[in-house]
Amino acid sequence: MIQKIKLQNQFVTPTLNIFKYACNNPNLAKQYFGVNPNGNRALDHAESNSKALYQAGIPLIAGTDSVGALQLNGPVITIPWGLSLHYELENLVQIGTSPVEAINAATSEAAKWHRIFDRGSIETGKRADLLMLNSDPLHNISNSQDIERAWVFGIETAELTKRS
Repeated sequence: MIQKIKLQNQFVTPTLNIFKYACNNPNLAKQYFGVNPNGNRALDHAESNSKALYQAGIPLIAGTDSVGALQLNGPVITIPWGLSLHYELENLVQIGTSPVEAINAATSEAAKWHRIFDRGSIETGKRADLLMLNSDPLHNISNSQDIERAWVFGIETAELTKRS
């Protein structure tokens, strides 16, 4: 399968954060999606498959399938936008990417593979959605959550809600 993906010049979005959430909450996975994720074994497979894709040179793109708050057949599931992407960066580093590769998977590579040419990198004429961090994510990818300031469409946001 990996060779077929490579031959077809495809990318993969592992969405490991959502998978981890479902595997760590088996009752929710069964109730919402009708599946039994089989706990750690299923998660191990997802991570090892993602690692094999990465090692084979398949482009990995950071994504989360975040739903904000979802209620179908039971309790509300909250997977917040933004924060879940930071967790996905951590997951990518955990399977072997460098912090730079994880950040690129969420920015320039995601824009390139989705053919969105007005964003993804800091360049004149591109949409300016930016984060200024207090700590270096290249030393620890979790530092991507240590946000000092943010800009959306080139406009600095007035307030940031930080995790405590």
